[in-house]
Parts: sequence; structure tokens; C-alpha cells
Amino acid sequence: MLDSSRLPGGLTMSKQFYKHFEFRAAALHTIDLVNGIVSEYIAQGYRLTVRQLYYQLVARGFIENTERSYKRTTGLVNDARLAGLIDWDAI
Repeated sequence: MLDSSRLPGGLTMSKQFYKHFEFRAAALHTIDLVNGIVSEYIAQGYRLTVRQLYYQLVARGFIENTERSYKRTTGLVNDARLAGLIDWDAI
């Protein structure tokens, strides 16, 4: 399944579904935050690494800055990409 959304400058953002996951409400909320941050940067012409995204979440006070939190965030981003909830090309 392919979902494309038009972005400023004629760019498209696509999300591809590969695997089904049952995300908890807190994880879905974090995925929404991630997509919001990613959209902000893409609109400015930037792409974030997972590490940069993590530090944006920390700097905005959404998560704490610990190794465990970093591993949880990177795992969630990976699973959300596989589930088609985060654009593969954006991060």
C-alpha cells in the first residue's frame, strides 16, 4: 500500500505498509509527534536522521534523554515505518 501526500515545493511524502503492528495509545501519540516534527523540517527542505529526531523530541520535552529512551524511540520509528505510519524517505 502506498500513501502519498503533497508537500511544499512539489515534493511528495510516501508511506509504505509492510507489516501490521498493534501500537498502544502512547506509541501512537509519539508517532504523531514524530510525523509533526518531520513535516516541519521537510517543509523547510531538510531531512532528519533518527538521532536528530530523537533530540528534537528531547529538546521539546516530549521524552527524557536516556539511552533506554533513545533505544525505545529508534525501535518505535522502525516499527512505525514498517507499519506505514512514518515516511521512509523523511528520516
